Amino acid sequence: MDRGGLNNPQNIKIMSEELDKYNYYSMLLTYHSKNSDLLIKSLLAANNDINLKFMLAIRTYAISPEYLSMICNSYNQSFPNKLILNVTSGDIHLEENSVNDIPMFSEYLDTPEKRLNYTEEWTKKFIEICSNRYLPELFMAGHSDKTREMADKFNATHISMLDMHIKYLKDNNIINKKQLISLSILIRDNFDKAKEFLLKNNTAGAENWTLVGNIEKIKKEILDLQNLGITDILISQCPNDDQIHLVHELIKELSE
Repeated sequence: MDRGGLNNPQNIKIMSEELDKYNYYSMLLTYHSKNSDLLIKSLLAANNDINLKFMLAIRTYAISPEYLSMICNSYNQSFPNKLILNVTSGDIHLEENSVNDIPMFSEYLDTPEKRLNYTEEWTKKFIEICSNRYLPELFMAGHSDKTREMADKFNATHISMLDMHIKYLKDNNIINKKQLISLSILIRDNFDKAKEFLLKNNTAGAENWTLVGNIEKIKKEILDLQNLGITDILISQCPNDDQIHLVHELIKELSE
């Protein structure tokens, strides 16, 4: 998962080829209305000689189902089965004007609840339009019950942060058929130094979604995630971690 650091096609290409060597399945490129579009940049970086796919975050209010279906179809013609969509209703950052920038219909999308309802209808229409075209694999991010229900309804994989998923399991009984958990991994032999590094270099609360320890400890914790109904994991790098290669090597070992 890239949090906005890859800002040109060449960087995306280099990173995708590196991750492919470690058997990662896909690479998530996030969405922010103040940044440039990463769907186009991923197309410029795509490579049919590797297995890695690109997962593109798409906010449903930002593009019509028809036009996105056209884009996906064109993408697939050049790079078959290389595109995945992370469909979101849109958690809008404070610095964004996304809803206000929608002419005429902003009042219908100005709350999270309204955007969730729109996303349900949008996804239904998108799948319908794609029935005679290429339908990418779908992921849906969000912690509401409605998002979880939509994920199962549309045969999508639900995305949740690790700590939020654990809290959800305590409070609810709904378990998605396909569940991806977002987390970070910090591998060090010295646990206390690793925790100190985590608290010093990461945002508040990072310890709640970060697996910390030596390789054997982390390996066991990843395998134990299956007991929580988790089918996929999404990894983001801990800031300033100069030993991220240890994570890559672990992922390759597990995938093999």
